[in-house]
Amino acid sequence: MHIGRLHCGNYSPISYESRIVDSCVILPIRNELWRPGELAHALDQAYIYTVTLALILRSNSGPDWYRICGFARPLSGTLEFESVVAVSQDVQPKLERAAQKFLTQNPFKLDDDVHIKPFAAYYDPKTLRIDLQPLTPA
Repeated sequence: MHIGRLHCGNYSPISYESRIVDSCVILPIRNELWRPGELAHALDQAYIYTVTLALILRSNSGPDWYRICGFARPLSGTLEFESVVAVSQDVQPKLERAAQKFLTQNPFKLDDDVHIKPFAAYYDPKTLRIDLQPLTPA
């Protein structure tokens, strides 16, 4: 799998939930922001975590890692990832502007069987309501 040039960096722990939908593996990646309203590296982190997980699952030891993550089913030939950036609602316009450039600079179809779907989870700290929206280029 060739992913081209990555336009990102800055690492911190990965947290994820897993679910099976149709025969695709969906592994949402959550970027936990430590300071509300701050966007530095949020898109980069969510993307690089997703690409890293894709590379791990596509390696020779991918099926072992899949089993370590708690899956009993065999690793699917098609992997679909939801890469989610969690930010407060007040920075939604800023994130959407930043996402436009980011979405055009990075591949989201890593090969014929590995796809990344970018999302933003906008939360309201007062009501704790979360609005999950796909990030798409204009």
